[in-house]
Amino acid sequence: MTKLRITVDGVTAVAELKDAAAPNGVAAVLATLPLRARVVHASRSGNCAVVHDAALRDETAGIEGQVSMYYPGMVAYDPVRGYLVFAYGQGQARSNTGTHWVTYLGDVVENAAGLAGKLQDTRDRGALDVLIEQGE
Repeated sequence: MTKLRITVDGVTAVAELKDAAAPNGVAAVLATLPLRARVVHASRSGNCAVVHDAALRDETAGIEGQVSMYYPGMVAYDPVRGYLVFAYGQGQARSNTGTHWVTYLGDVVENAAGLAGKLQDTRDRGALDVLIEQGE
C-alpha cells in the first residue's frame, strides 16, 4: 500500500492510499512528489483543507471511487481542478458552481489528530506550508 507523508507546520502524519481502487489518481499524485505548497482552509466545503497546485492537474486520471462527502482523516483528489483535500471533520466537495465528485484517495492512519489540529488552524491563521512526500 502506497503511503504519503504529510508535514504541516512541523507536524507530520501518514496516509495510506487506495492503490487498487484509485490507481490513476495514486499515480498522478505520486508523479508530483515531493510537493511543497500551501494548504488553505476550504471556503465552502466544511471541515477540510485543500492543497491547490497546477502539478496536481491531470484530467487523464479521471475520477475513481467517486465521492462528494468527506469524513475525518479522509484524503481526496480532484484531478480536473488540481487539488488534494485533507478532511479533519465532515465536509463536501463544493464550489461556487455546486457539488462535485472527487476521487477517494485514502486515509490518514498515523497522527491524524495532530494533522487535524494544523488543518483546523488554517481556518483561523490562514494558509500554512505543506510538504507532501512518498512515505515508506
